[in-house]
Amino acid sequence: MAYAAVASLVQTLEYLLQFPCLVLEMKKMQAEVVTQRFRQVLLLLKGEPSASSSSGLQQLSEEPETLASSFEGFLGAVGPHADFLEIKKRTVSLSCGIPKLQEKKPPILTEIGSLEQDLKKFLETTVLDIRTDLSNYVVHQPSREAARKMLRAVDKLKQAIIFFYEVASEITILYQDLFSLLSFLDDSSDKFQDHELLKCIKDVAYRARDLVEECILDNQVESVKTYLICTLSNSESPSRFLQQAVGKSSLETVVKSALDGKKGIRRGLVHALQDVQSIKRMTTNIDEKSLRLQGSSVRKAPLSSNKEDIVVGLDAELTTILEGLTGLPGLEIVTISGMGGIGKTTLARKAFNDPYIVYHFYCRAWITVSQVYQVRDLLLGLLSSIARSTDKMVEKSNAQLAEVVYRSLKGMRYMIVMDDMWSIDAWNDVKRCFPDDKNGSRIVVTTRFMELATNVSPKKPPHCMNLLNTEQSWELLEMLIFGTASCPQELVGVGKKIAKRCRGLPLAIVVVAGVLSRVIREYNYWNNIAEEVSSVVSTDPENCLDILALSYNYLPHHLKACFLYMGIFPEDCEIEVSKLINLWAAEGFLYLDSEKQLEQIGEDYLEDLIAET
Repeated sequence: MAYAAVASLVQTLEYLLQFPCLVLEMKKMQAEVVTQRFRQVLLLLKGEPSASSSSGLQQLSEEPETLASSFEGFLGAVGPHADFLEIKKRTVSLSCGIPKLQEKKPPILTEIGSLEQDLKKFLETTVLDIRTDLSNYVVHQPSREAARKMLRAVDKLKQAIIFFYEVASEITILYQDLFSLLSFLDDSSDKFQDHELLKCIKDVAYRARDLVEECILDNQVESVKTYLICTLSNSESPSRFLQQAVGKSSLETVVKSALDGKKGIRRGLVHALQDVQSIKRMTTNIDEKSLRLQGSSVRKAPLSSNKEDIVVGLDAELTTILEGLTGLPGLEIVTISGMGGIGKTTLARKAFNDPYIVYHFYCRAWITVSQVYQVRDLLLGLLSSIARSTDKMVEKSNAQLAEVVYRSLKGMRYMIVMDDMWSIDAWNDVKRCFPDDKNGSRIVVTTRFMELATNVSPKKPPHCMNLLNTEQSWELLEMLIFGTASCPQELVGVGKKIAKRCRGLPLAIVVVAGVLSRVIREYNYWNNIAEEVSSVVSTDPENCLDILALSYNYLPHHLKACFLYMGIFPEDCEIEVSKLINLWAAEGFLYLDSEKQLEQIGEDYLEDLIAET
């Protein structure tokens, strides 16, 4: 699987490489013509322009911007003055094969540099002439303006050539590194089946491939390239070419957008190159006999076996909640409010499982309400915890179920947790089921909305959750990633930066800890994660979906489809493991030879998915 993933990425890079290489060759052709034209103009500028030639000079001074614009605009501009058919022929022939990056530095850059020096010397000379005799200012002004425009134009061309050359070089380096990685995988294919390094290789390769394909598709690069080549192939004159190209994006623009946009290919491939080079360094440390890594940089960090056991910064809040649960004798409603991901459920769960609370209440029940709920599900959920559930219960109406709940709680000191409530309707639908026998029963409600918490319990103010401070954030992040071990000293600084950028939101810290636990443990890699965390959390700390997307984006490729498939089930419902595994197999997510293998592989996938998310 790892070999196939890397081979697939190699093919994708071969496909990708044609675009920057093609645009690079086009810009070099453009630069050859432009430098030749500009040298001719410079010779004219160095002469003694007469009044009769000033109009021609004005026309030349307006041309540089067009000559240095997109390749399509350039072809239209040079058509009347250059061999349009020859340039067209060279461009079409380039597109027939994948252009390769051959030279270390495009020689045309040297020619552009020489032209820039000559233009600057010309401007310096005119400055001296003007200082000697101010009357020369009017004479030299058109020439100076033309020279400045040519300088800007050649600089624009130079920057474009450098950009596409650098991008093509980066892709080529990654392409070559992947070939050496393929050789390693091919040589060790029979001995190296289950190593953790294979999962890392697959994840890096699939993530990079998906990024390339998505950006190429989103920017319609292939269609713009095809349009340009087809138009050139069918066009006999520059004027006809320009008419056909009106309103179309230039190939240079769309390729640059795909490569260097906000979520462009270039940034992603730089990360992939760092990953691959780190993996290559690791492969040199693999013992041929044991095939075990000598270091731990690619292993998963020792996450706690139960993340719910790791809690930071809730001691004081837990004490407050426990006091509210065991105080006055009457029925009271304890509400916990705060933004999504701040730890409301964690705090309620800690209180629910506290040994004294277990001893204090005769019966306890936990139901999750959620944004979309069914009253019947809430009632059946309560009954499953406080009374013996029978098949006859399913046959009862909602009113009958509510009566059974009431009778089951009557006379008992009970604790009910209604987690994640979104509307007052959910409370109104079930509140009559809770008898008040003045015996100290409690109902705990967690919600994101302060107004809802106040409506549920108007006599008692809600408990508002606080964000973690910087020290608590780092403590939680370190414990989630390293367990009882300490963070390596070289990662402490960037680790604290990541923790700070989570802005005290426990959900963000837990998600980021999951991501960091399965990536290469190096400074550059962690620093990249820090940038992603900053962009997500700083935009909207309350947007849980964006924060959770971090975890999804770093899932191993083979688990992404399995994770998304979970969306067919209702929120907060229990899923039968055997049913889920059979559904995954039916969708083709698992590849099996026998029913026994189906069960084992399915359970392995599920175990990995739980650990990763």
